[in-house]
Amino acid sequence: MSETTNPSFIARLKARYASNAATPNGARAKQAAIVGSLVGLVLLGGYHLWHRSGSDQASAAVHSNTAASPKPTFVQGQLPTCDAPVAQHLLKQAVETNPSPLLGPVKVHKVGAITDYMAFVTALAGGADAKVDPNPDNTMLALRANLENRRSCAAQLFTSRGQHRYDYTITWMSDAKDEVFLQAELGE
Repeated sequence: MSETTNPSFIARLKARYASNAATPNGARAKQAAIVGSLVGLVLLGGYHLWHRSGSDQASAAVHSNTAASPKPTFVQGQLPTCDAPVAQHLLKQAVETNPSPLLGPVKVHKVGAITDYMAFVTALAGGADAKVDPNPDNTMLALRANLENRRSCAAQLFTSRGQHRYDYTITWMSDAKDEVFLQAELGE
């Protein structure tokens, strides 16, 4: 059986190709664009749902206690105290987002007693009501500058791994004093 092609069929294909090439806004081009857009939307929606489900669990672990209340803030230029809401929020976040390699993730249930070492220093220096030395030496000037730019604190945390004391420091991240950095480590 020999294969012969119908010359009129080839002529019709050539004519259709020529008409489609001449008018790119033809029906087939529109149809292909619609199908391509629908496939893209379906893929983008699937990607969003896939990654949203994983990130919801992570964000729920970090922001579990802040779901009902907004994120705490601080006044620019004033270093937050150890017991300030922003310091407690950052402490919880620091502990929960850095899981132990051996024990896994840690959930902070409550922040207990907070110790501000700056209060101890001022009490040793004569308290807040003590006279300020009108001619301080360089050591005292350095101490005062350090107290304005850094807070050393400790807090008792009740976590999913038990009750632990965490030592943490609060410092400025920028010279404009508009960003705070908190570094926490497990106390001894």
